[in-house]
Amino acid sequence: MDFNASLELVKKTLTTKYADFAGRAGRTEFWTFIVFSIVVNVLASVIFGMIGLGIVATVVSLALVVPSVAVTVRRLHDRDMTGWLALVGLIPLLGALWLLYTCYFEGTEGANQFGEQPAE
Repeated sequence: MDFNASLELVKKTLTTKYADFAGRAGRTEFWTFIVFSIVVNVLASVIFGMIGLGIVATVVSLALVVPSVAVTVRRLHDRDMTGWLALVGLIPLLGALWLLYTCYFEGTEGANQFGEQPAE
């Protein structure tokens, strides 16, 4: 996948699917957004922390919470799992590791109870 296609996936997640908890998200959509989110959070923390505007970094982090949870729920749907399992990520360390491990694997082939298989 090229850089422009990755940017398009991130743009789609941030605009049309910002708080969309229905449907399915493929591995590419999920991991592209997670990497983008980590990079943006780190850059915002470093840049705004150095100039004494840590509150801006906090606002950036909070703005990415909803789409991060939404893409995680849709990724779980792709695996034919309930989105409520995203709450496991609230368990310190082990919950987040389990969630990342679960989201690594391919989704179910064809349609499942949450919709058609994502294109990517």
